[in-house]
Amino acid sequence: MAAAEAPGNEAGGSALEHARRLAWRGAPSESWRTALEAADRAREAGDVETMARAALVGRPRHEDPARPRVHALAKEALARLPAGDEVLRARLAAQVAATADRWSVRDWPSDAARALAEAERLGDADAILDALQALRLALGDPLRSSDWIEIGDRAVALGVGSGDAEAIAWGRMSRMDAFWVQGRRLDLEHEFGALVDELGDRLAPHAVWQLELVRAALALHDGAFEEARRRVDAATGSAEADGVGEARFFGMVFHGYLARFTGVVDAADEAVIPFVRGAIEGGVFLAHAWLAQLLTQAGRHDEAGLEWAIVRDRIRDAPRHVPEWLVAMCGTVPVCLAQGDLDFAATVYADLVPYAELQGIGNAFTPSNGPVSHYLALLAEGLGDESSARDHAEDALRSARSMGSVPYQGLAHATLARLGVAASAHRAEARAIARRLGWPELADAVDADAASSTRGGLSAREFEVAGLVAEGLSNREIGARLYLSERTVETHMRHVLEKLEVRSRVQVAAWYRDRS
Repeated sequence: MAAAEAPGNEAGGSALEHARRLAWRGAPSESWRTALEAADRAREAGDVETMARAALVGRPRHEDPARPRVHALAKEALARLPAGDEVLRARLAAQVAATADRWSVRDWPSDAARALAEAERLGDADAILDALQALRLALGDPLRSSDWIEIGDRAVALGVGSGDAEAIAWGRMSRMDAFWVQGRRLDLEHEFGALVDELGDRLAPHAVWQLELVRAALALHDGAFEEARRRVDAATGSAEADGVGEARFFGMVFHGYLARFTGVVDAADEAVIPFVRGAIEGGVFLAHAWLAQLLTQAGRHDEAGLEWAIVRDRIRDAPRHVPEWLVAMCGTVPVCLAQGDLDFAATVYADLVPYAELQGIGNAFTPSNGPVSHYLALLAEGLGDESSARDHAEDALRSARSMGSVPYQGLAHATLARLGVAASAHRAEARAIARRLGWPELADAVDADAASSTRGGLSAREFEVAGLVAEGLSNREIGARLYLSERTVETHMRHVLEKLEVRSRVQVAAWYRDRS
């Protein structure tokens, strides 16, 4: 039976048949445990064909802990399988490509393309879908999102021709990922509707769960925070009951984003930070970055600084084809700015500039960070380039409007007001959005920014540095006081001098005393 087929209802059957049933239900961990146990027994018996078929009972997702073992099993079976069964060999080659380590592989696109060419030569639908999925992962850099649409088209056509509902669902989800990254809201919603209308009750539980998360992500993106919360909790509960292993993880991701907008309002929100600490204890190193982001948004900057010091020099090691890359880069922006890490801010600014026209999202069933241009505006502002900051903020406002995202429109208005662009009008727009969405945190931020105008255009950190200059401290002493590098203090001082249009520290000190 093909891995994409829905199993029949008959009881009993082989261990591999049982594993396929579990995979279709959306219980990958149990499915692969059953399959790998069958493979171990087959290895002892010298039954290479059963080993090969055990490696093909499903398609392990990139977050599945069994993925490395499935990859190793597929490689072993391919190496040991006697010549003759070209289709089985093609399926194994596609599985090897699809389960490669996405963090370290370098020849993934070519490996996936070779597997796809062989699968298409043989005309085997299973091998073709596996290879298409491998190619999609290999071309995961959001700058290649147009390729995701083409790959999705091929998967949909394959599914229609073979009657494979999984291929159709996966292909349409690939297209939805691309449409969201590209900011094409109408195409995204059309694709969603087409998938639901086309497959209906033929959807596997895992696909149903993902579609519910797409609905939740859209609600969150639109500012319907309570609707998003209800959808996430309902989807997580149903998926966990169906054995979808990653449901709780993604539920925590959503609650972390909800807390960004609404603050901590329920037990699920409160559980996010302990959950992330548990991931760190379990060996997920980059979860330090996630924890730093959560602590920053909670205003716990000292704790965030400890996490940032651990992960700062490693976070850019993530390859750009993994879905986490763009999300992580956007997420680091408030952290590095809050920590006064302007060296990192300049680096991540350069990294993000090529993505300026895109949305900061990994997959359509995950929360969106909104326009990348929003983060570029914050970085440019922190780096003292207010002209670029204004341009990026204007772009962010246009992008948020095109995606129908009221929250990110509010944030763009707040940024433009802070930058002095028609400040009163943008401040009024931001406050109106805050009232409309029941989002007091935005209104509070706008009020705080309005109050900061008394700082003469200096950021809070720059004003703090100016105050220490007025006390007579040197750059090194200021750095020691604020836990900043001397180079970072020099950058702040350069911005202070430029913004105040003065030439000396004496003039800065006199300005500060007058202002105080």
